[in-house]
Amino acid sequence: MGDGRRRLAKIGVAYGFRHSFAYATTPPVTDLPALTAALERLHRVRAYHLRTERVRDADRGRVFWEGHVELFRVEGHRRAEVAFVWCVDTGRGRRTIAVLGVAPIHTALNAVRAAQAVRRMDGPG
Repeated sequence: MGDGRRRLAKIGVAYGFRHSFAYATTPPVTDLPALTAALERLHRVRAYHLRTERVRDADRGRVFWEGHVELFRVEGHRRAEVAFVWCVDTGRGRRTIAVLGVAPIHTALNAVRAAQAVRRMDGPG
């Protein structure tokens, strides 16, 4: 794990915002209403889709993650104004990952890296 990812993982644990990451079983990626509903249910916020961002997390030619991240404006959370939501295929079905935009998570790439770090700490599944 690179220094930047290690730092994000340590920050997440030290500041206790691992709760900012939520997972749910998901319908197909193109179903924005379902992604919106999942985000609203998981984080108890009101969500409005802003845009789709293409994210590629790579280092020295090795791709760690590549895909689309949906950016939402959220209302009803005391610290977050945005959230990043995407789907992954777990081998046992699709999973929605919803990360609130709470410092130091300000970009879709940071959200993906932080979610990967939390997943590694929690173990597979």
